[in-house]
Amino acid sequence: MSWALEEWKEGLPTRALQKIQELEGQLDKLKKERQQRQFQLETLEAALQKQKQKVENEKTEGTNLKRENQSLMEICENLEKAKQKISHELQVKESQMNFQEGQLSSSKKQIEKLEQELKRCKSELERSQQAAQSADASLNPCNTPQKMFTTPLTPSQYYSGSKYEDLKEKYNKEVEERKRLEAEVKAWQAKKASQAIPQNTMNHRDIARHQASSSVFSWQQEKTPSRLSSNALQTPSRRDFSASHFSGEQEVTPSRSTLQAGKRDANSSFCDNSSSSHLLDQLKAQNQELRGKIGELELRLQGQEKEMKGQVNKWQELQLQLEKAKVELNEKEKVLNKSRDELVRTTAQYDQASAKCTALEQKLKKLTEDLSCQRQNAESARCSLEQKLKEKEKEFQEELCRQQRSFQTLDQECTQMKAKLTQELQQAKNAHNILQAELDKVTSVKNQLENKLEEFKQNACRTEQSLQASQSKENELRRRCEEMKKENSFLKSQSEQSAREVCHLQEELKKTKQCLTHSQNFAEEMKAKNTSQETMLKDLQEKINRQENSLTLDKLKLALADLEKQRDCSQDLLKKREHHIEQLSEKLSKTERESEALLSALEVKKKEFEELKEENTQFFRWKNENEQLIKQMESDKESLLSKINQLETCLKTQKIKSNEYNERVSILEMERENINVEVRNLHNVIDSKTLEVEAQKQAYAELQQKAEFSDQKHKKEMENMCVKVSELTGQVEDLKHKLQLLSSEIMNKDQRYQDLHAEYESLRDLLKSNDVLVANEAHHRNLLAFEQQSAVNNSFANIGEQGSMPSERSDCHVEADQSPENSSVLQNRVISLEFSLESQKQMNSDLQKQCEELVQIRGEIEENLVKAEQMHQSFVAETSQRISKLQEDTSIHQNVVAETLIALENKDREVQLLNGKLESEQAEIQELKKSNHLLQESLKELQFCLKL
Repeated sequence: MSWALEEWKEGLPTRALQKIQELEGQLDKLKKERQQRQFQLETLEAALQKQKQKVENEKTEGTNLKRENQSLMEICENLEKAKQKISHELQVKESQMNFQEGQLSSSKKQIEKLEQELKRCKSELERSQQAAQSADASLNPCNTPQKMFTTPLTPSQYYSGSKYEDLKEKYNKEVEERKRLEAEVKAWQAKKASQAIPQNTMNHRDIARHQASSSVFSWQQEKTPSRLSSNALQTPSRRDFSASHFSGEQEVTPSRSTLQAGKRDANSSFCDNSSSSHLLDQLKAQNQELRGKIGELELRLQGQEKEMKGQVNKWQELQLQLEKAKVELNEKEKVLNKSRDELVRTTAQYDQASAKCTALEQKLKKLTEDLSCQRQNAESARCSLEQKLKEKEKEFQEELCRQQRSFQTLDQECTQMKAKLTQELQQAKNAHNILQAELDKVTSVKNQLENKLEEFKQNACRTEQSLQASQSKENELRRRCEEMKKENSFLKSQSEQSAREVCHLQEELKKTKQCLTHSQNFAEEMKAKNTSQETMLKDLQEKINRQENSLTLDKLKLALADLEKQRDCSQDLLKKREHHIEQLSEKLSKTERESEALLSALEVKKKEFEELKEENTQFFRWKNENEQLIKQMESDKESLLSKINQLETCLKTQKIKSNEYNERVSILEMERENINVEVRNLHNVIDSKTLEVEAQKQAYAELQQKAEFSDQKHKKEMENMCVKVSELTGQVEDLKHKLQLLSSEIMNKDQRYQDLHAEYESLRDLLKSNDVLVANEAHHRNLLAFEQQSAVNNSFANIGEQGSMPSERSDCHVEADQSPENSSVLQNRVISLEFSLESQKQMNSDLQKQCEELVQIRGEIEENLVKAEQMHQSFVAETSQRISKLQEDTSIHQNVVAETLIALENKDREVQLLNGKLESEQAEIQELKKSNHLLQESLKELQFCLKL
């Protein structure tokens, strides 16, 4: 297509072609720049994506760290909970230890009782044996000297032996139980020692001493000397028992021999001892009955022991429940105390508010009195204040409108704020619910992450194993690569050598082909020569046949021999050349086959090399990925190791805390006695608190009544204030009307004053023409007369006389025109008018001052009213809020008290049930004691009968 594109350039001038070339060069440059910029853009986008990935990875790491922190916090909380559980289990085990120690002490007491009974039985046996020996001694003289019979076994001896065996069996059983209990106690102590501090093995006496020394409670300290004394008493009793047991065995043997002798001689003396056999049968029957009763009693004792164990466990559970109830009661007492403090605060605040209200009422009364006084003053100052009051009323109305607008805006803002607050509350609730859901999700995610962590750990182990395997594979692959490279180089060298050999062989082939062609040509020539020679031979033979006798025959024979020799040589050469050609063709085929095999091997090796290259690239990629994973795993390992170290430090601190808790546990055990005493007082305290709660309810009802009464009072006061405000507005309107009248009067008086001033100037001009002396004398006389008249006349008469001033003015004009004597009278009138004007000016100034004072007082009153309304509203809001809070607190306290009462009633029922069970068990124990006492009495009676 290039020729088609370049066709349009044909026929163009050189300049145009140069420009076209320049433009094409610029186009190429621009394309290259565009490609470079695209490459730069792609690189920048790749860098941006990498940075974004880094940022996302950092964010994920931050979230992971937060989650790990939360998981560590939860692990710490779980450890604390486990610690609390361990302390609780320690307390339970210590209580079980104490219970088993009590069982040990009771078993020791039973063993001591049995040992005492054994001693008593031994003494009775000795007495019975002594009695039997004395009876034998008394019977020996009666026997004949020929036959010496052994004394038969008396029933008392037989009974005492059977009783001794029964007691021995009981004693063995008690000893086995005691050993079992001691083994259990030792096991418990070993467990306790392994939990707290490892101790050396101790025998039974050391354990008893350790228990006596480690007993924390007062009741354990009181029991330790009894235990020591019982142990001290027990050791000699054991020794005595061993000795007595040995002697008893020694004594049993003669009784058995006597029994055998008695059985042998029973046939001979059957008639004599019929009464004794009857007694023996009775005693056997009684013995069997007693054995049955003893077995029943033992079974009952075992059942009672089991029941006692169950009851002790129940008692421990009840103690734990009581402790929990005490803790709850203490919390509720704290809450009640807080509520009392809040009630006291609210009552104090209510008293303060009531005092403020009374003070405000007193201030209002004072203000009303001041207003009544100021009304009287305002009535006198109506005239001068009307204009100012109008202006100020307008201003006040404008201010009122502004304040109403501001009040409306504030109301709207309040409503908007309330709506916003309600919306924010709903949003907060929704956010709370969302956060709770997120918490649940986070916990589930945490569990999933923990599972993933374990999976990651397993994967890390697997990856480490796979890394090791891959490293081994990598080493093997490297070895293989090196071997393949060596083989490749060897094959390359072989291929080069084979290529050289092929080239050499090709050259030899060419040479051999040329030789073949030459040899073929030579062979053809030789064949042609042979044919010609054969023809020549034939001709020669014919000639020879023709000329047999000629001389040339020898020559021809010689020539024939030479020709035959040449033919044989040429045939040999041909054979050699053919053989050589065959060898060369075989070599060529072999070389071709070898070259083909080498080429196929080369292709296979190339394919293997390419596969190895691909595997190597994949391996390097996998290695890089694994290195990244290993780095991540190492970082995770480091973080986990740091966390493990932190957890180890936490564990150490918790171990220290556990030791402290153990010390606290010992202190708490010391306090348990006091708690048992406090539990008894709790019921009384609860009763008193119920009474206090009822009193608080009554006080709350009284406070509600007072609040309602105060609200009614405030409402009435507000109504009175509204009535007063309406009255004040009416008075203000009256004052406005009066001020308007006063302003009109003042305008009229100003006009009159101007007229009088003009008349005064005209009169002064007229008076200047008259004589000064006459005027002065007349003036003094008229002044005295005018002063007397002005002292008599009132200010209101002067105002009334001003109405008739125009007629007097006209008269004055007439008189002034008529005679100069009236000038003195006019001067007197002018002076009196000036005096009245000055007095009116003073009155106007006084009225203005009073008006300003009234306006100030009115502003202060309005401000005080606004403040009082605000105070009242704030007080009402505060009282309503406090009342609502008190209602909520009282409802909460009532619920708490009801719950505590229900819990206490349930516990009282449980305690009553336990008391009933204890009473029934005590009655059964008393019945068993009575039956034991009866059995002992029957045993004594039987022993007495046997002695008799």
